[in-house]
Amino acid sequence: MNEGIMIRHAIVELYGPCPAEDFIRANEWANAIDWEDVKETVVAEHPDFQWTHNDPKELDVAEAMIFDVRHEMMREAGH
Repeated sequence: MNEGIMIRHAIVELYGPCPAEDFIRANEWANAIDWEDVKETVVAEHPDFQWTHNDPKELDVAEAMIFDVRHEMMREAGH
């Protein structure tokens, strides 16, 4: 299982899937995601998880990875 799938699983476990029919609900879903809670869930389920990111800039690496997965989930839901 790759990093993105592990993060996606934690997001769905904590917040459910991204709403597909309503952009406002999808935006609220995305804003409700607490990256620190997702990080804790991933680490609890996968203690050997490696947090890596190509360009973390000013963000915490975990925050950047979770943001990327959240963005991909919104894109897949049509937003």
